[in-house]
Amino acid sequence: MAKNEGKKVKLVRDKLYINGKPHVSPDTKPNGTEYRDVLLRQAQQNSYRNKTVNERPFKRSRQESGNNDAIYEATMQLFSKCLLVGDFNARTGSEDDFIFVPDSESHVVDIENIQINAVCNLDQYDFSRKRNSRDKNKKSAGKKSEHRKNKPWFEHDCKAARSEFRKMKRNKNKSPFHRALVLDAEKRYKNTMNKAHKKYRSDFRKKMDDLKQKDGKEFWRLLNGNKSTARKIDFDKLVSYFKELNSDLRDDTENQQI
Repeated sequence: MAKNEGKKVKLVRDKLYINGKPHVSPDTKPNGTEYRDVLLRQAQQNSYRNKTVNERPFKRSRQESGNNDAIYEATMQLFSKCLLVGDFNARTGSEDDFIFVPDSESHVVDIENIQINAVCNLDQYDFSRKRNSRDKNKKSAGKKSEHRKNKPWFEHDCKAARSEFRKMKRNKNKSPFHRALVLDAEKRYKNTMNKAHKKYRSDFRKKMDDLKQKDGKEFWRLLNGNKSTARKIDFDKLVSYFKELNSDLRDDTENQQI
């Protein structure tokens, strides 16, 4: 009947399609399980095509893409909620994932009179194409950390004491016995830090005394290296500051004498 009226009739896997749309008999109700199986079969086929052969992915034909779009649109009209599963142009999610037939190729027999549904344009159905997944964290191993504090006195004993203190502090047990252990670990950590700092300063003074007599160049290099790196005040600004300060004091004394 439909073929006699000039419509394009196609039978795909025991399913009848007229002009790219699945035909449903008026006296039968749509079967949800039937359309669900169609979607599942299409998803399996798409996942299989995404696998690479000789490092080249499979490509869908334009005719197959048009038929799939017809199935999707018909399903969306039958059910109140639909789920589209796809990569949608992978990471960017800003380009169309489906193939459109340009007007210049409409004369080809294989793709002639194929119904191109608007389901290709997800924006029309208010489907967001934005990514909803996070990127993996970048590896920072092997990179030199910035703003590292200069603590040459922080040795292995200090690091071990700090690790032990932090480990005890992270424990969720709040009993009096555990609190005493945390306080004891904190005390040991502070004492270890103080001893290491005092030892470093004492060794540095002895080293400077020896270099003062033996190697004057190395002595001044170490001495200047411990100076502050802050910029010095300009001499002209310093002179003008003290001039203004003295003039204000002089005016105050003259006013008091009057």
